[in-house]
Amino acid sequence: MASPSNGAEPLTIRGTLGVASGSVFVRRVTRPAIWHDATRASECLYEPDGRVSVWRVGNDQDLRRVVIAINESRESFRERIDFLPILPEELAAASVVCIQTRGETKCPAAAQLHYDAQIGDGNRKRLLETLLAARRQLGRCTSGQMGKAAEQSEQDGCFAVVENPVSCNCGETFEASC
Repeated sequence: MASPSNGAEPLTIRGTLGVASGSVFVRRVTRPAIWHDATRASECLYEPDGRVSVWRVGNDQDLRRVVIAINESRESFRERIDFLPILPEELAAASVVCIQTRGETKCPAAAQLHYDAQIGDGNRKRLLETLLAARRQLGRCTSGQMGKAAEQSEQDGCFAVVENPVSCNCGETFEASC
């Protein structure tokens, strides 16, 4: 029986996120309708403590690792994810500082792609104005794309997907602690 993800387009920075290939930050958006409501769009960039979780994606493999890391805590690796892509120069123009922090994932390669963006009221407004002026659209990883990403990650032995792995293609190995 064929897998339902076989016909899905692969995850790519250009196709999935709608931006040119290269480094881009992505912010997971849990309620995509908010982004399309100009009066509420800033909620996509808000956290009470000002530390907004973002992931830096430099290539298509990074994108796959990030979507797997995000879905790792969900019921299924096939759950759809919506992203707000943000270019590094857009963050810099809004004076947003990004600090690399370990993401919550079992995949060491994905964990290194996580950042906390320091976004307060002033720079959130500037960043939002920049993104809206650029007519930034959300990127979407469909259920089929997520299934394909999970299958590839399983073949790679990814720590986030495989139960009791010993190694994965990112070069990491499992070391039992004494």
